[in-house]
Amino acid sequence: MAKHLYTYINPLAEKHLAEALGVLSNDGLIAYATEVNWAVGCAADSVKAVRRIQQLKSEHPKNQPFTLLCNSLSMVADMAVVEQSTYRFLRKILPGPYTVILPSHKGLPKIIHDKRKSVGIRIPECPLLMGLIAALEKPILTSSLPLGTFGDEAPRFGYDVESRFGHLLDLILDLGEEVIPGETTIVDFTSGSPQVLRKGLGSVSIFAGD
Repeated sequence: MAKHLYTYINPLAEKHLAEALGVLSNDGLIAYATEVNWAVGCAADSVKAVRRIQQLKSEHPKNQPFTLLCNSLSMVADMAVVEQSTYRFLRKILPGPYTVILPSHKGLPKIIHDKRKSVGIRIPECPLLMGLIAALEKPILTSSLPLGTFGDEAPRFGYDVESRFGHLLDLILDLGEEVIPGETTIVDFTSGSPQVLRKGLGSVSIFAGD
């Protein structure tokens, strides 16, 4: 059963940050609240942890890559090919409630590369996650909750996550606040010009002229 850690501090205090890093460094799964929804994540290069998320998210389309959380555009460039025209857009929308689809880079961890030509990437507007990624010094592979097998209503509080998913997780990082479930706006840059695949919380006005 997952440890439910009420941090109340965003970003994490050093003690809690060390505990979260220990979980991620030992193939663990962590649930956390983003600015969009509750999600589950692991170290992107942990084969065992990624397999756990794949089992946990059995309904996730096999041809759809999981999203990587990065904390800078330089980290994004290590995971994906970023053209100059794309970079100009990313500077304007990130960090924020966007998932961008980019061509895969050779630096992408093999466990999530899987011969795929694209990867989904986010830079979240969440000090907790930004600090955790910076301390880990590598991306976090992430996927939203809930799981299809648990119904359609997304969790709003940490205790919802614990009661429904605690047995599948190792740690729940809880700021003690309600999270109103939403979706990111998904923008595909693999063809050169941005294509909005899903309208979520992020504005699409910046793409109107393309």
